[in-house]
Amino acid sequence: MLITSREKPKEIAAIEGKELPVRSLQISGLGISEIKEIFKAKGIVDARDSDLQELINNYGGNPLYLEVIATTILDLFDGNVDDFLAESTTVFGDICNLINQQFQHLSQLEKSLLYWLAINRDPVAITKLKNDLLSPKFENRNESSLELTQINQFNLLEILDSLHRRSLIEKTRNDINDSSTFSLQPVVMEYVTINLIDKISREIICGEISLLQSHVLLKATAADYIQEIQKRLIITPIIERLETTLGNKEEIESYLMKILDRFRKKSPSFTGYVGGNIINILSNLSVKISDKDFSELTICQGNLQGITLNNVNFTNSNFAKTTFTDTFGIIFSLAFSPSGEFLVTGSIDGEVCLWQWRENRQLFKHQEHTTILDSITFSPDNQKIASSSRNRNIKIWDIATGKCISTLNLPDNQTVKKIVFNLDGSQLFGYSEKQIIFWNLETGNSDILIESESRISALSLSPKTGLLTFGCENGVVYLWDINTKTVINSFDTNSGVILSVKIIDNNQILASSLENKTVKIWDIHNCQCLNTFKSQSYHISLIDISINGKNLATGSGEKIVKVWNIQTGLYLQNSEGHLSEINAITFSNKNILATASVDRTIKIWDIATGKCLKTLQGRADFVHSVVFSKNSQIILSGSQHTIKFWDINTNQCLSTFFEHKDWLSSLIISPLFPVPCSLFPISFLYFFCKQSLRE
Repeated sequence: MLITSREKPKEIAAIEGKELPVRSLQISGLGISEIKEIFKAKGIVDARDSDLQELINNYGGNPLYLEVIATTILDLFDGNVDDFLAESTTVFGDICNLINQQFQHLSQLEKSLLYWLAINRDPVAITKLKNDLLSPKFENRNESSLELTQINQFNLLEILDSLHRRSLIEKTRNDINDSSTFSLQPVVMEYVTINLIDKISREIICGEISLLQSHVLLKATAADYIQEIQKRLIITPIIERLETTLGNKEEIESYLMKILDRFRKKSPSFTGYVGGNIINILSNLSVKISDKDFSELTICQGNLQGITLNNVNFTNSNFAKTTFTDTFGIIFSLAFSPSGEFLVTGSIDGEVCLWQWRENRQLFKHQEHTTILDSITFSPDNQKIASSSRNRNIKIWDIATGKCISTLNLPDNQTVKKIVFNLDGSQLFGYSEKQIIFWNLETGNSDILIESESRISALSLSPKTGLLTFGCENGVVYLWDINTKTVINSFDTNSGVILSVKIIDNNQILASSLENKTVKIWDIHNCQCLNTFKSQSYHISLIDISINGKNLATGSGEKIVKVWNIQTGLYLQNSEGHLSEINAITFSNKNILATASVDRTIKIWDIATGKCLKTLQGRADFVHSVVFSKNSQIILSGSQHTIKFWDINTNQCLSTFFEHKDWLSSLIISPLFPVPCSLFPISFLYFFCKQSLRE
């Protein structure tokens, strides 16, 4: 007997097996050739393979879905697949009915898991799903007795198995973490997202809160690109529905604050995600969070980065997985730990911060330096951090305690630009001007190992072999054995300043030289140029080579980082998002790149996809200039990117007059042509940007 079904019955699953009489075959989706046959039978014969592949991706190659789609394309788009795809919608008509039939037969917990997969967007592991999922503790829906609790492992596995048998979720293998991950097909994702938006909107309008408690609309701890998708595809449509029903932004704000009042002084298990959800809606509604009352609340997964929180009342509030703007200044140095899990940063004011960057979690912050940190690094054993500042000393930090365990003085009051540890973390090496300096961390003593003819500009050390490599401004690269304290080899690239050297695991040594906007990558052992990279648009000022030697990152004053493949010479991508020039770039050992900018942000990038995984936000703009209005009742402040109007009597910001990505360096009010005070006590305002003059 042969049975076909969209979902595998439990009875079959219990008695099947590869060597048993009852067996099952999971049929994968159709390929391009099969779809062409379906479309040909419908009368569609000129579809491009790329368009058909997009249909396969959207509908999982499901033959029933594709039959329906083919009819729609023929009837509404005259057989033009490209026009259909341009509509950017996958769920409609009979497709919606087919998915809805399955969805309505699911239990509440099964629906809840589908909602979470739609919220997460990307494939997610079981452990993360378990941390996300909240389920009703009691069966009745009376608000006074409803509490939420995390689902147990057994129930989660049972639900996943049920949804997988129904072909509603897809399972993939994450080779990096060696674990299974789960996701939704695009067509199912769109249906579930629309369903979630509809139910959340109805809950808010009717005041009967349930899903708003048990599900987040935006995950503050998720990667940046995921948060942007959640804002665009979940929060914005909800706001649009609320505006249609409730009215303008002020009315929605008032309505949401009244909902919050019902959750004050309630337990975290009762409140769930309500506090964080409403804060995220308000911030995306573009209303001021300042002066709001968020006291006596549980706030989970709230994203408060970049939001002005003046006079906000958080008295007795409980925060969980919520992100805030930090207080660090401009970052001049950063480094990943050997495992790639941690990031350490050094700022303009001498502050050392250690981050568990994926969780936006700051582990410690200390300011024992008094000025710019030019270099910061981890020891290979992940036990210590070394930081070097322009106040001419180096500090060694214990990662476990976060305390400074020693301070090293520099010979002749020099400034060390780059520091590296040896294998066991007992020795430290750095360069200053034309010298390579060595420190014994047990005694604190230092010694000058090398005197170079040219200024040194790059340094790298292989902890395993003891091979130290440094490059100079005259284009020469030297190889030095720290054990024998002798020069092994040297190579003159004759191609400008050496900005980066890197010793790869196979002991291949790569160096990058820069001359006239041209970067060359050299294999030092073989004395050959591997590739040449030219920049047409800007002067490169920063270069880093990935730890595996495959990629090159270049930075400049144009606020972007470009990534190249060293072997092929192909340009891979731009990493854009900073508002000001880049100060520092560094690779981790897991295809991750970190960049720091004058705009006081640190961004973490996935090199494989080009997506921004995380943004660490520092303190707000500093003020460049201040001027009084003619009647002396209003102050104008010019900061890095904005001009604000302040009422002297109330201390309130009246408005933000101007926002720009260029720096504002000064402003002045013209005394000519006064306007009536009732309109505004300012007639002409002039301000100067860093790159242009605007009036």
